[in-house]
Amino acid sequence: MEIKINNAIESLVKTAQPHGNGARVLVPKAWIGKRVQIVLLEED
Repeated sequence: MEIKINNAIESLVKTAQPHGNGARVLVPKAWIGKRVQIVLLEED
């Protein structure tokens, strides 16, 4: 699957990890305070 996002500065592909009642995805410290978008790439 290929997703094209216009005006993207940088991208990562990571797996969400369990965290409490939800999940988290860690990103680089340089991204703190920046606007990001998360996209679900697969469903079970």
